[in-house]
Amino acid sequence: VRVEATTAGRAAAFDSGWFSFSSQQGEDSYTVVAHSLSQAPEHVRVLVRSLQGANAGFVFEGIGAMSHDDDQDASYGGVVFAYDSTAVRLWAPSKNNQYATGRIVWVGDGWGGGMYSSSEQTAEVRVLAYEAPRFGSADFDSGWFAMASQRGAASYRELAHGLASTVETLHLTVEAKSEFGWIFPGIGSGSSDDSGANYGGLIFGYNATHAHLWAPSQNDNRNRGRIICVTDGWGGQSLCT
Repeated sequence: VRVEATTAGRAAAFDSGWFSFSSQQGEDSYTVVAHSLSQAPEHVRVLVRSLQGANAGFVFEGIGAMSHDDDQDASYGGVVFAYDSTAVRLWAPSKNNQYATGRIVWVGDGWGGGMYSSSEQTAEVRVLAYEAPRFGSADFDSGWFAMASQRGAASYRELAHGLASTVETLHLTVEAKSEFGWIFPGIGSGSSDDSGANYGGLIFGYNATHAHLWAPSQNDNRNRGRIICVTDGWGGQSLCT
């Protein structure tokens, strides 16, 4: 593991400021923040700030896919986001038809031996949208290409970026765009498999020469995973494709 931090970088073209957002509020656990840019942002950050307990004041990043739905009596959490040319959409967990176990901030059982655990219904959220890439124009751009979940081995792709750099100097961005034009950022790991709940996302990893992409695909149980999915157990405006 390596942690890098910097205070430098381009200023956001849009900054929502901090506002209150809560899980388990039905339709109110979904909100749309208009960003006022002339086109889809090059980059979006969603910050979720804890308000109480051991992590009060700490910031967690929004995510690009749901990890779990409400069909199992299990804890989950986070804020899923997507964006297009007009707005940033935010989803916090909210019960649909089963269990109200989702939280806007959640770090619980099975993580870090229970140290500094959090389970919070309300947090402060801030949306930052950037007109220019964080680190200047990309040295490699694959362009948009088709990729789908539930296609067996075809739900995996390898791309050669050809930069022959060390991983410490690479900043890789992976995004999935729905048929409606909403862009969801890729994620760095999966936390569900095909044995139970709805789940989604596009996982990516990379080295000095290649990027690997994984979309959900059934192995030996259910085919409930989708490359883009925010549904059962997340506030309003569900989308699974």
